[in-house]
Amino acid sequence: MIKFLKVKDHKGISEVILSNLGHINIICGKNNSGKTSILEAIISKDKVAIGKKVEDVGWLKKLFAPQISRYSHPATQNSEKWFEKYIRGLAENNTVWFSDEEQEITNGFRANLQTDQVMKSFGPSVFEFRDLIKGFFGKDSQNFRPILIPPKRNLETTVNIQTSQEITPSGGGLTNKLFYLKNQDSESPLSKTYEKIQEAFNEITGHHFDITAAKGNILTPRFRRDKGGWISADSCGLGLLDVLVIVTFALDIDYSFTMVEEPESHLHPEMQKKLLSFVKTIKSKQFIFSTHSSVFLNPYVVDKIYYSEIDEKVKVSDETSKSEMLYNLGYSVTDNILSDVVVLTEGPTDIPIISTICGWMGLGDKYNIKYWPLGGDIMADLDLSVFADRKNVISLIDSDPGSKVIRTRFEKNCKEHGIMCHRLKRYSIENYVTLDALKKCFGDSLPKNLTELKFDISVDEQMGFIVEGKKSKTVRSKNHEIIKLMTLADIEGTDLYTFCLNIKQICEDQQKQAKGV
Repeated sequence: MIKFLKVKDHKGISEVILSNLGHINIICGKNNSGKTSILEAIISKDKVAIGKKVEDVGWLKKLFAPQISRYSHPATQNSEKWFEKYIRGLAENNTVWFSDEEQEITNGFRANLQTDQVMKSFGPSVFEFRDLIKGFFGKDSQNFRPILIPPKRNLETTVNIQTSQEITPSGGGLTNKLFYLKNQDSESPLSKTYEKIQEAFNEITGHHFDITAAKGNILTPRFRRDKGGWISADSCGLGLLDVLVIVTFALDIDYSFTMVEEPESHLHPEMQKKLLSFVKTIKSKQFIFSTHSSVFLNPYVVDKIYYSEIDEKVKVSDETSKSEMLYNLGYSVTDNILSDVVVLTEGPTDIPIISTICGWMGLGDKYNIKYWPLGGDIMADLDLSVFADRKNVISLIDSDPGSKVIRTRFEKNCKEHGIMCHRLKRYSIENYVTLDALKKCFGDSLPKNLTELKFDISVDEQMGFIVEGKKSKTVRSKNHEIIKLMTLADIEGTDLYTFCLNIKQICEDQQKQAKGV
């Protein structure tokens, strides 16, 4: 299994390293964040390099043994002692060599040779390291055969029989290929492969497929449900054709490293789940999917999740552990990765007010804003490292003195993780609503002696909803109705308006970054 890949010098990519690759790997990110460029570079021999960790000392000694045996001077035991010490040092430091770094690896050997008291007298060029390096990457380089299946897949629905038709990554030639497999001897490996494709396709889609030859030797794919009649491919949705392309490449076409852009295209989430479950059974290949789908961003199903972004140049970060933490907290991994801004609030009733104000400011339709309630008093114990480093997370907390200690701890936690945190100047977000809006919403329930809202006292208390410390009901349950009875002019000039301006600024900064401005 390939564990490390380096891509370089392609479009906006200077150098990007995918570390600790697994069986199923995901690259996600916003549109125009470099995902496609990374995959394109992987299929370009002059743009990609395989990486391997230096760890098998015994195997490397065997690879280097022919060089050592060439000389009586330096003595074999001295050469072996130096070599093993150097390699063990590399292994302890988790060193990774890349296949395009032959000169750098050689220079490392020669520099270290000159630090050895016994070996340095023989000069830095006493040994040749080319065969060692070639042998180190040998099988992995030979077996690395990547293919990139594009987002627009095109399984031909009418094509002439042509057994030698070239197969293209988008699906060209696969109709002929499937027809060829179908007509092999029933006990042959090729026929068995065709059966596996049929079984997998049926499991994923709930449909069967067939390739038939019509007059004039024209091949036509067709589909049917378990108890239905056959329907030509031209009359079916694109999802069935997409699945057939992906399944055929996974089971029959000889590529060791299969990459698929937007595997979720035209597929219902349930079908996406089944496709992912199928891919997990193909142990002989590795996969990379570039996707926006939450189905493929499940850290308990896939092995690695990488986030691609442009910050002057394309860069990639490993989000796997953070995704697991978010998943456990009940938050959407997709929202965190793909949103322009994530707004953390104390509770769900804050969200209608903030989202409505942002809508008045024209942000709702223009930007992808996600709101995550933190659960009130438990927020101080949340691991905010899952939100760090994204530069698009902002939080809002109340000034309720009853929870001052918790909010102070939360503020400190935000500061440590580079998250902007705004503490409202008023008691809570409900203290920013107007008395007129409360009158329209609560009518006769509004106390007749309430002529002005105080900013430092709970609105529930001012409304008479709290008696002797017991709360009978709360204004918060009506926040979504109250805010609709107000206008932006009611909020302008307050620190809550300033908070929403900060949301706007983050959105604009994210958009500029996405465009490479």
